[in-house]
Amino acid sequence: MKFAALVSAFVLLFAQCAQAQIPTSSAEFRINHAADAKVRGAIELDRLVRCAMSRRENLARNILVARPGSTAEERAAYPFRKVIENCMNDLVTAISIGTPDMRGAIAEVFYLRQFPAKPDFAALDHKAMPLPKAWSEGKIGEYEKVRMLGQDLANCVVATAPDDADALLRAGIRSTAERATFRRLVPVLGPCLPKSLKMELDVAWLRAVVAEGLLRSMGEWRSNAGVRN
Repeated sequence: MKFAALVSAFVLLFAQCAQAQIPTSSAEFRINHAADAKVRGAIELDRLVRCAMSRRENLARNILVARPGSTAEERAAYPFRKVIENCMNDLVTAISIGTPDMRGAIAEVFYLRQFPAKPDFAALDHKAMPLPKAWSEGKIGEYEKVRMLGQDLANCVVATAPDDADALLRAGIRSTAERATFRRLVPVLGPCLPKSLKMELDVAWLRAVVAEGLLRSMGEWRSNAGVRN
């Protein structure tokens, strides 16, 4: 699905889909850094996802295959959440885990495991890749279009600034390094979105979509370059 085709649905549904942390635009940015409670939540989410993946990695892979925002995604997420429950401890009596955040955390773990050191992006044709064809099959709901807009944005960002996209994932969650990298990526987003939109940019959301975009794009870039995984 082409990026431009998703814009109208994105604008229409943003107010209804705030839980997905989809930002509203591109030409102007208001940087929104998380409060302390959200920082602890993000760190705990990373721990829980890593714990669950160590037990049932196949369930995590199923989530990334499913179209974002789809019923299939929620069906794949349900058993993974049950594994996460077994990873919780007395310090976390209750935590709300949104599927987009969980999906991004999963993608980040897979990416950093596959690439423990920064890849040589200069040796790859790091152009923006289309979204998976399977995601365009069948009837697509409005919320799914909104979620895929974020994925399309991520493909543009990682293609334009792969080194900084990679650095974002290697930085500690809500760390000084993450913030510095985040600020370097802010100017990149403007050309990746229609100029008529405005965005409140959230580092947690950007990190989540960049993780999946970079993981997915690296597979394509390496394949196009004849690199065996």
